Amino acid sequence: NGVYANENYHLLQEVLRDEWGFDGFVVSDWGGSNEHVEGVRAGSHLEMPTTGGDSDLELLEAVKSGELSQKLLDKRVDELLDVILSTTAAVKPLEGKPFDIDAHHAMAAKASEQSIVLLKNEGNILPLKKGAKVAVIGEFAQKARYQGAGSSVVNPTKLDHGMDVIKNFQLDVTGFEPGYPRSGKGDPAMQARAVELAKQADVVLLYIGLDEISESEGLDRPHMRLPQSQTSLLQAVSAVNPNIVAVMSAGSAVEMPWLDQCRAVIHGYLCGQAGAGAMLQAILGEINPSGKPAESYPIQYEDVPSAPYFPAKQRNAEYREGPFVGYRYYETAKIPVLFPFGFGLSYTTFVYSGLTVSESEVVFTLTNTGTADGAEAAQVYVGKEDAQVFRPAKELKGFAKIFLKAGESKTVTIPLDGRAFRYFNVKTNRFEVEGGEYQISSTPSTAFGWRWPASLSLLPFITSAPPF
Repeated sequence: NGVYANENYHLLQEVLRDEWGFDGFVVSDWGGSNEHVEGVRAGSHLEMPTTGGDSDLELLEAVKSGELSQKLLDKRVDELLDVILSTTAAVKPLEGKPFDIDAHHAMAAKASEQSIVLLKNEGNILPLKKGAKVAVIGEFAQKARYQGAGSSVVNPTKLDHGMDVIKNFQLDVTGFEPGYPRSGKGDPAMQARAVELAKQADVVLLYIGLDEISESEGLDRPHMRLPQSQTSLLQAVSAVNPNIVAVMSAGSAVEMPWLDQCRAVIHGYLCGQAGAGAMLQAILGEINPSGKPAESYPIQYEDVPSAPYFPAKQRNAEYREGPFVGYRYYETAKIPVLFPFGFGLSYTTFVYSGLTVSESEVVFTLTNTGTADGAEAAQVYVGKEDAQVFRPAKELKGFAKIFLKAGESKTVTIPLDGRAFRYFNVKTNRFEVEGGEYQISSTPSTAFGWRWPASLSLLPFITSAPPF
């Protein structure tokens, strides 16, 4: 509302501390501090990066001139020191003590296993049979794309790469070709060698995705496509071998006009240091993919609500979507998508039954009706078809991940509270609940109706309610 977040008293003091009870300290994003004196007054503590002492002088001058009280400045220092001293005391007993690198790597592998998403599996080409004759193509198989760039970079204790760990799996690997350079224009000679290798295998494991340069902090992506070098390789390889399993690595959604040229698409996102092995486990069915994308995949970038404003053409970027971000927009505007938020295939099948709904919970029975063990991430969406306020058609309000052996059933309870039905009233500057009848739906589908609908009445009509 016209005030920078780092200098916004309403956000940092009235909401963050007074309403939410936060007792830590506030750090600006790098370059996110505009007026440090005003930031300190509003509740900000640490300005990043350093200004070489300029901001310190501004604070001193503000105290001397009476613009800022010394009592308030001391209060901010105390709040910052409280966290610094308590944190230092908490980690001191751990200093110098060894930790189990292998156990941590195993935990990283478990996280990767749980997050792999199966987007396409035509003819159940996956999981591959043991001993399958495969060609491995794609530079990402040799050097994994496993994390983001810029400030998100961390140092792994170990790092698995596909071609290093594939020897641990029962596959007949005919060879490896990078097929494309990691960044920049394609290389015809590299592509030609990859095509020749693809002819020698029954299945091609084609490692593709976005490189570090394509998605990083401090820049807008110019488009939502894969690098041309990769799509060109995919077209060439699919012309000689139709059994393409696209193994994706990326931290954000991409357009997929090439989807019909793959039999399967399995996505590891940015899978961490142990992701390469977890991906091969999923490809062979040693684990059952159970991840769901936390974003919608549009058919084309022009379908995205922010498309007219990004890449930003001026200094300021405009966010005009309001609450209609991601699936909230696509579902409300009835814009078809390639893969909806929360979508994800499995090597087994699940059936929902016996739905009951109350103001406090959704209860149903989930049954694994397939032949493989697996986990389902069940989701609950809430909407109000006759809403009189400006709100999306439906919103995710709860979920649960349930592991079931083949043929097993479980009763699942997903709790709801007042937050499930509220909206933010910009006139009263508070969360309120609109009275009336709400609809409950389950896991999203590519159709834009309610799957598995049920009604819930909330009466009387509430025109003013305290924040939850």
